[in-house]
Amino acid sequence: MKCNIDCYGKCQKDVYFDKGCILHCKKNVYSKDWNSGLLSDFFNAFIEYIVEEICSDDNLLNDQFSKEELKTYFRSHQLDNQNFNEVLKNTTFVPSCIHFPTRDRRDTFDYIKVLNLFGKIHFNYCEFYLSSLDLKDTECFFQDCKFHKNWTLFDYGLLENEDNVIYQTCIFNQIVSNYTPEESDKLAVYRYSQFDYTCQFNKSIEFDRVKFNDMLFNTNQYNYLEENT
Repeated sequence: MKCNIDCYGKCQKDVYFDKGCILHCKKNVYSKDWNSGLLSDFFNAFIEYIVEEICSDDNLLNDQFSKEELKTYFRSHQLDNQNFNEVLKNTTFVPSCIHFPTRDRRDTFDYIKVLNLFGKIHFNYCEFYLSSLDLKDTECFFQDCKFHKNWTLFDYGLLENEDNVIYQTCIFNQIVSNYTPEESDKLAVYRYSQFDYTCQFNKSIEFDRVKFNDMLFNTNQYNYLEENT
């Protein structure tokens, strides 16, 4: 039985849970997914997906590395090779329709370590079952994404888009809030507009000790939901 998720061409991976493959199935709490092996299985499948995606454009990596070399590097857990990292920081990665599970930085199969290698990430129609994604020195754009848990905003770099926002046409099912600096006298600072007016919030937006250098909501293209939310 094959996955029935339509992610720009029907996915042909074997079903892992319900009707979705490991990349597209619903995720659970961390302990359950860790014990079942889902998190390590997701990591391995995600590495395969990343390599196929970034190598699908002939000009993206300029044939500097083979697919096998990239897979070996991503799985090495020693992600400090400057030859690889310099190229990846100049690469735009576009994950589409991926359902991201919870994670823990102590795990060898923590996928955020690989995501942090990219200089630009455009999350497209992805779903998130975790509460934050702390990417360092990465320009981000979340388009048509869904967030199932409480979501913490980080001060991502802005990946250029029409509205110049971090989140566009996204659905937040739980509370959205800012990260809290450890020092009591510090403010959480956000350099760029976070949302356009097509984002939907099914709970609340809560901010504390925060400073916005740009408008929280922005819509250069005058995009709005049909009904106010």
